[in-house]
Amino acid sequence: MDFKEPKKRVTKNDKKNKKQVYSQKCLRLKVEFLEKQTQTRMLKQEPR
Repeated sequence: MDFKEPKKRVTKNDKKNKKQVYSQKCLRLKVEFLEKQTQTRMLKQEPR
């Protein structure tokens, strides 16, 4: 008999998170990126 790893439990949170298109981490990184991008644009426009 070969050793099999035990099945991982699927929690309610796992099921809820599976329905989401993007993970919270992905959204957080995207927001940070967009904020930095807008800040740099604002800085570039000021000298004019």
